[in-house]
Amino acid sequence: MASVHDDAETKLAEISTAAVGGPTDLPPAMIRPAFTEADLRPTTSQAASFAALRTELSEAVGQRLLGARAKPAELLTGKDWMYYLPDGNSIGRVSIPGTHESCARYGKGNIFVPCQTLDVADQLDRGCRFLDIRCRVVGSGSDMSFAIHHGAYYQNIMFGDVQQKCADFLYSHPSEFILMRVKQEYSHESDEDFREIFNNRYLRSYYYTDGSIPTVGQARGKIVLLGDVAGLGGINYGGSNLVIQDDYSQDDPNVKFDEIWAQANASVVYRQPGDDRLYVNYVSANDPPWIAPDGYADLIQPPLYDAIWGNIEQWRTVGQLGVMPLDFFDSDDGWNEGLISGIIYWNYNW
Repeated sequence: MASVHDDAETKLAEISTAAVGGPTDLPPAMIRPAFTEADLRPTTSQAASFAALRTELSEAVGQRLLGARAKPAELLTGKDWMYYLPDGNSIGRVSIPGTHESCARYGKGNIFVPCQTLDVADQLDRGCRFLDIRCRVVGSGSDMSFAIHHGAYYQNIMFGDVQQKCADFLYSHPSEFILMRVKQEYSHESDEDFREIFNNRYLRSYYYTDGSIPTVGQARGKIVLLGDVAGLGGINYGGSNLVIQDDYSQDDPNVKFDEIWAQANASVVYRQPGDDRLYVNYVSANDPPWIAPDGYADLIQPPLYDAIWGNIEQWRTVGQLGVMPLDFFDSDDGWNEGLISGIIYWNYNW
């Protein structure tokens, strides 16, 4: 694997100095700031006064973010940032940070498998409200259950454990809701068998399983199921209620960034009245054998951080960003934490 690391470093260096243009298929809308090689891993930015770099890992992003504002800061921590969202708003009109491959932390030496460092409980505590859960059917007969996988790699956690972490979080923080994509991975059971296992073993009253987009008030305290298995229930992940950008294998990070920004413009600027669909905008990607998910995050997330904070004052009152799943959510780099804060702060004009 050493040669893969060497090749990746070479390609990362080449891409980081490439010129990046703005989206060409949309009229001028939100400004995409130009960035240089020096900007790829910023330690401070225009967001610094709202989202200071981490002083201790357990400090919640929202408390720093909104601490000096009119509403009580203790209610706007990473654990409770949805508290002041109006109940009547559609959840499709909320800016939501999330995680791609939410449980993918173990690759047994394969650098293209891990996508996160934090477990689900820590992600939720730090503001994540969209989970991407991939389930392998294991066992037989009445003992069939879901093991969490990324491809062939078991992630040392079962679906029941993920579900319990979510339930515990919602019990302690009833103002919040969690969007959860559920997909079959690395097994080939029929959709009917997968549904039967889910319904018999896992389905609880705290799931929102209607196919329509709920309001914030309807969703509070619940896991909003995004079924990525035919007939599973909840909002159909591949259906008409979602608008998805997920170019996960794009070999050019410049193109990927343009796709992210075009989707952001579509959600914030160009949405028509009455369009309450969920705009899901994956910030994640990889380019085997050159760029692993962590390298791609290093290239994409810092300029996105600058783009969000560079447009927030003008555009947050116009529309919302939608759902933005990230790899390596809330890493040890300050810009990543500031990106999460920017997505959350976009919801509030205080």
